Amino acid sequence: MSHSCCENCATPLTGPYCAACGQHAHASARSLGGLLHDALHDLTHLEGRLWPTLKYLLVRPGFLTLEYFAGRRARYAPPFRLYLVLSVAFFAVSSFVDRVAPEQTGSTHVSIKATSAPKEDCTEAQIDLGNRRWSPAAQHLAQHMCERITADDGESVSHTFKSYVPKTMFVFLPLVAAVLALLYRRQKRYYVEHLVFVLHNHAAAFMAMAGMTLLRLITVAAEPLNQPTVLWVLRGAKNGLDWVLLAYIPWYTYRALRTYYGRTRGSTMLRLVPLGFAYCFFLALTFGIAFLLSAALS
Repeated sequence: MSHSCCENCATPLTGPYCAACGQHAHASARSLGGLLHDALHDLTHLEGRLWPTLKYLLVRPGFLTLEYFAGRRARYAPPFRLYLVLSVAFFAVSSFVDRVAPEQTGSTHVSIKATSAPKEDCTEAQIDLGNRRWSPAAQHLAQHMCERITADDGESVSHTFKSYVPKTMFVFLPLVAAVLALLYRRQKRYYVEHLVFVLHNHAAAFMAMAGMTLLRLITVAAEPLNQPTVLWVLRGAKNGLDWVLLAYIPWYTYRALRTYYGRTRGSTMLRLVPLGFAYCFFLALTFGIAFLLSAALS
């Protein structure tokens, strides 16, 4: 095939990139130069969009969602990819810190001592709901869960639960978007607009929490140095930023709502309250289902 046509889709070339599929027109993908060119292009293209995206994501709540639906999408990282990158980064860093120093993560750990619930109690358990017994299938499931938890003080259940948490977000986020669609139904926006808004907000939250987790990791790494002044500064910074993060996420949500939906302060606050209750309810629901699955399937 002539190099005047794209090797991928056979479209006539009018420049260094195919106008139909976007593939570069370098002569051969089998050359080292072609491989390095593709790698460099992907890296610089990603960095060129990623750093401005992260800056606006962190300090200008709601701005990226406005830009996305205004049609200015090429200059920023796509919302779903951005969410995936930051969520994976957060859960990876959290998992690493949890292995190095579990007490630094503040994560909940499922632990039920076998002495308080012996295995024989699990196998002979009679599950009651008020004055009515559960079905044999439910009793069998409850006995299995009890045995799994008491077998190793909840280690396997805890590990499985932590692996399920990122997956539950793909159920949780659409539910939050549905609540936003209900709260702002008079604006007659498409559901995908609310979903992109939620993706941007949670990407920002994961970015902030990943930064805090990295600071915890630095604090753990500094422990062996036995430098009281350094440790005091790091611990003080960590504790102070914990409080900042606690205030930052509600503030970020409020500012993002005002920026994107354009309502007044009072109207936004009125919607922020039911949104917060719905958020906590669906978060507890999805995490509860994830825990039950962890105990049943681990």
